[in-house]
Amino acid sequence: MATFLDGSSGQQLATPVETRNAASYIVPFDDTTGSWSGLAVANVSASAAGVPVVIRDDAGASLGSDTIQLAARGHTAFMLTDRYAAAAGRRGTVELDTPAGGQIGVFALRAVQMGTGGGLSLSTIPVVANVVPGTGEVAHVASGGGWQTTFTLLNAGSAAAQAQLSFFDEAGNPLALPLSYPQTSRAITASTFNETIAAGSTLIVVAQALNAGSPEMGSAQLTSSGSIGGFATFLDTTSGQQTSVPVEVRNAAAYIVPFDHTGGVATGVAVANLATQAGNIAVTIRDETGATLDSGILNLPGRGHTAFVLATSYASTAGKRGTVEFGTPAGGRISALALRFVPAANGVAGALTTVPVLTR
Repeated sequence: MATFLDGSSGQQLATPVETRNAASYIVPFDDTTGSWSGLAVANVSASAAGVPVVIRDDAGASLGSDTIQLAARGHTAFMLTDRYAAAAGRRGTVELDTPAGGQIGVFALRAVQMGTGGGLSLSTIPVVANVVPGTGEVAHVASGGGWQTTFTLLNAGSAAAQAQLSFFDEAGNPLALPLSYPQTSRAITASTFNETIAAGSTLIVVAQALNAGSPEMGSAQLTSSGSIGGFATFLDTTSGQQTSVPVEVRNAAAYIVPFDHTGGVATGVAVANLATQAGNIAVTIRDETGATLDSGILNLPGRGHTAFVLATSYASTAGKRGTVEFGTPAGGRISALALRFVPAANGVAGALTTVPVLTR
């Protein structure tokens, strides 16, 4: 992964090394009040290329099109509304198509105002590509107690499709959450919702309880009849910090989280058991040389979930760099995600970012 640090504000964000070679890459954007999107596009091929661009609003209607001309191995980066004024004050998607015989890479970030007079919170926008009908999951949901989780779902297909999002608590039971729809001002409380998403359109759903105590926590599973992808955004409502993780669609033998606990940095980890039966998840912790520091077993019930600060549960990681590996039980399926908390220091505010999860 690569981590970008704004040295003046202390804000940072991380993005995985891109390994996909897709026909198109789709970036959901939200440039409503107090929010701005930035994009970077790289031409990976050894020949000059024109990258077709289509911009749509959240209902799927076209806002315009363009072709970005890039030299061989060329690159460009811009704030969305500087180049495409039609996106100002709107939500929607930017689709960037790979030229015939070529290969491109796309990166996106979001800057959000942290309250009146506050600075900007920076986070990556997960780029959607190669979406197929099926299932996906987000290994952590937090609602209330100062936390808000927003789900952004988009239909990358050419026909309307059904999306079902279900929430489960720590023990694997259905978790009813207060949900709001900022695009329509609708509000419900439910453990599952079903929505039809039109081709090219975007659906936003916010889970935010009003209680001031501990947040409701669990996981979310997405089932779709079409090419629906997306991401979840975690907001710390106290600080205004936020960060996003993609809907996980991989089914791997193991999930690996890099950690760096030097300089007071902390890593939070969430693991969800997606199977209906209980599972024993093997945990292996290694330092940056690959030497084993610790190991153990996480016992999770069917649909169960756990979240913890890594150094609190595994003291061997304190002050060190390395990886934590979660092994998928035989015949099972799991998901994992991680957040990094960087403390404030020397007059610079702290930061919250996701840690891209690798697979084996």
